[in-house]
Amino acid sequence: MVTPLCELLKDAKYPEDKEPIGIYIHVPFCKNRCNYCDFVSSLYKEENGIKYLNIVKKEIEWHLQKKEFAEKFRNAQVDTLYFGGGTPSILKSNFFEEISHLCRSSFRFLPDAEITIEINPESANLSELMKLKQLGFNRASLGVQSFDDEELKRMNRAHSREDAVRAASIIREAEFKNFSIDLITGYPGQTKESITGSMERLLSLKPEHTSVYRLEMKHGSHLEYQIETGEIPPIDEEQIESFYKIVYEMLTQNGYKRYEMSSFAKPGFACQHNLKFWKDRVFLGFGAGAQGMTGNIRYANMANVASYSDAVEYGQPPYVSYKKVTPQMRFKIALIMGSYLVEGVNLVSLSNRYNVDALAFIKNSVGSLVDEGLVEITEDNIFHITDSGRADLNRIFCKWS
Repeated sequence: MVTPLCELLKDAKYPEDKEPIGIYIHVPFCKNRCNYCDFVSSLYKEENGIKYLNIVKKEIEWHLQKKEFAEKFRNAQVDTLYFGGGTPSILKSNFFEEISHLCRSSFRFLPDAEITIEINPESANLSELMKLKQLGFNRASLGVQSFDDEELKRMNRAHSREDAVRAASIIREAEFKNFSIDLITGYPGQTKESITGSMERLLSLKPEHTSVYRLEMKHGSHLEYQIETGEIPPIDEEQIESFYKIVYEMLTQNGYKRYEMSSFAKPGFACQHNLKFWKDRVFLGFGAGAQGMTGNIRYANMANVASYSDAVEYGQPPYVSYKKVTPQMRFKIALIMGSYLVEGVNLVSLSNRYNVDALAFIKNSVGSLVDEGLVEITEDNIFHITDSGRADLNRIFCKWS
């Protein structure tokens, strides 16, 4: 007899959330807009960067003036701080100095906190990176996307292959010992030879971490327009998968281990900030387009920089969405996000965390998919989505809606 899922979740409770939190700062500026991008970004002008610094500081201070937020998070332990974009490295080090100082004075940073900056090759600057290193930054993520100059032109990236190699050298010269490179597979026009060449160049630079993303069509991107108008061929999903197999084989043969669907790392170098999302941890987001999860609230800030800035300037909530998350909803989100991890979901830990029989929930919702080879449950109650299941995630996740 199948027990209704709502019955299995009726006694769910919020987790205690005793783990250190993460903080994300969004920098919505770029030198130009890449064809595939739908991220929150604006073309950069120096005067806008100065104004944005003051607005982000004001937003952080606004949150800390709220009684409920302050009681929960002032002096909370923090073990990750991540500046993403956009192109954070387009800004001067004083932006990061002032934001970091405010965060450190408002929250309790652990001594070994992971502090990351995203860098685009064309804006990598040795003196600025050395200043960031002195401020405590210890991780750099370089957005290369491809080491093939023709592909970079088709993507409308602002750098060349030579720029990317130079930027990697600068990061090492600044003594960053935790360094990641991002690539994209499946961009129209990409070939087996070009993705292999990009991977060979990546491996020669010996980053501790890499994220290799399958290309996805983003609504509103210039790439979408190019495909719809027939300017370039449509995305070939089979080709993306064949290229990803090349990526997987080359990385695993060179000592990298995949720990989630798109990310690989040498031992001890998984991105701790990104693991916040996959492992159901609390994280705070500040800046235009930033998102956060406080435990019982999920929120997203306005993406438009002018609208976000006006809201903060006048002391108004800068949210475009602000939703209460019930224990039942958060349990399902934790299950979905954890399913992206290669290690899978420990159903015993999840049960204890939410006061829910997670094994019964899995058996009653997707147990029928075990025989189809889409999911599996190990003898020690670890839930995995198989490689076959990852090709049909919607079929699995819809069972939990």
